[in-house]
Order: sequence, then C-alpha cells, then structure tokens
Amino acid sequence: MIEVGDMEQGKLKGNIYELNYSEYCNHVKKSALPDENTKLIYEYGEKTQEPNLFMSPIDSHLGNLINYEEQPKDFAALSDLLNSEKNIRNNFPKGYIKKHIKKLSDKEKKPSIIEGLKTAKKNQSVKKKKNSQRKHEISL
Repeated sequence: MIEVGDMEQGKLKGNIYELNYSEYCNHVKKSALPDENTKLIYEYGEKTQEPNLFMSPIDSHLGNLINYEEQPKDFAALSDLLNSEKNIRNNFPKGYIKKHIKKLSDKEKKPSIIEGLKTAKKNQSVKKKKNSQRKHEISL
C-alpha cells in the first residue's frame, strides 16, 4: 500500500507498507461504512441521489458526468474510521526501501510468459526430432 504524504523540494513523499492483500481486502469489507447517498459531479454542477441507482453520463442541465462519490450516512463515523486506519498504519514496522529494492534485484529473474512459451515450444520441437529419429531407426 502506498500512502501519499506531501511534497518536499519538488519530490513526492509518503510511505510504503507491505500488505497481505487478501487479508486487507477482508478488513476493508468488514470495516466499510454503508453509503447513504451518491454525489454526482457534472461539468456545470452536481446532484445527489440514492446509492446504486443508474448514473446517467449526461445530464441535460449539468453536462457530462465527471466524477461521483459514495457518501456515508455519518461523516463523523467516516472521520473516526479514517483516523483509526491511520493509527493502525503508524504502528506498522518500519521498512527500508533501499534494502527492499536490493532484495528484489538479488532475486533470480523469472522468465516472462513469452520467454516461457518460446522455451516450451523449443523443448517440444526437440522432443519431436528425437521421436522422429527413433522411428527412423526402428524402421531400418
């Protein structure tokens, strides 16, 4: 997970956290707040509607749909949840990016899918040649 922080001397700063994505997705599902409304943001204005209703990409008065936001019933609960999540992240063990990058670069590089397919095709043609030679030897 990447947490964007701020800009320092033209460089983007933040934090990188190692996650078990399956566990994290389950955590997000369990802690998610129900949405109350959907805020639709158009070129020339915005409107709010019930969640899970059809969102028209074009409104005759407001123009093209630019973005939408699912809004919770209780904004204070959302704020509390976000603060709680930030506190959890702040207690993650510290990592060292240079050490992590070195670890990744020291790993044996796995072949790409295309390279793997080429190798498999090459191995298959070698097997066919050997089988063909055996058949030829048997027929003599």
